[in-house]
Amino acid sequence: PSDVQKTFKGTKYVDPEVTQLGGSRSVMSCPVGYKLGYDNTCEDIDECSTGQASCGGMLCTNLPGGYVCSCPQGHKLVDGNRCEDVDECYMGGNMPICSQNADCVNTVGSYQCKCHTGFRSAPVNEKVCVDVDECMESPSGSLCQHRCNNVWGGYRCTCHRGYRLNPDNSTCSDVDECTEFKSKIPCVGRCVNEPGSYRCICPQGYRLSEDKRSCIDIDECETGEAMCAKTGTYGGTSDVCLNTRGGYRCHSVACPPGYKLEGRHRCTRIEKICPPSDWDCAHQP
Repeated sequence: PSDVQKTFKGTKYVDPEVTQLGGSRSVMSCPVGYKLGYDNTCEDIDECSTGQASCGGMLCTNLPGGYVCSCPQGHKLVDGNRCEDVDECYMGGNMPICSQNADCVNTVGSYQCKCHTGFRSAPVNEKVCVDVDECMESPSGSLCQHRCNNVWGGYRCTCHRGYRLNPDNSTCSDVDECTEFKSKIPCVGRCVNEPGSYRCICPQGYRLSEDKRSCIDIDECETGEAMCAKTGTYGGTSDVCLNTRGGYRCHSVACPPGYKLEGRHRCTRIEKICPPSDWDCAHQP
């Protein structure tokens, strides 16, 4: 603090000055700032307590033989008789006294560091601002619908895969991949949108491949789904199953006269003995 010395310094007790008046008479006097005590010793006067000090609104501190007027912390002496607040924020100039995440606010006798949004004063030093982790301190789902990510001075919401952040920067909406990515042909078959994703459906007679996008023809004849793939041989006829794209066809095999069915797909001639004079019998295929 700035001080103004009003009187001299001394000790709390001093010997009085004795002046002889003639004969046996004498007078004892004390220096300025002292008073004569009962034991004829000069005792310091506490001008701050008695009101004799003229410090005005300044702080008064008693001293042996006098007192001193000073300004409280955060003030400076002006014109030798009054105190004025020190603007610490202005005095900082190009070297701010608060961190970059705060604004300096001057107060009487001191200053405050007002933290920006997303920051707060550190527990051990109110002049330092630290980041607030809004995601940790807020109830789950209160800030973001899906995921909350803390960033310096704030937070950011993100969505699960297959969703898009809405303009409110908090909630998420499903992405319709079938509509938005139609030009990229997400499915060879039919595309069905689902929450957060999509799935491909193949037409009848096809099955979905391992890539979950393309379709593979089902061989109904091989799998046995075709009815004619299960039938046998009846009365010289047989059903033949022919696989087609997305389906199958059934063909009946019947042998001509004089032939019999061998297996399911082959006709063989029935062995017979023709009379020597039967030309037609001998020349049958």
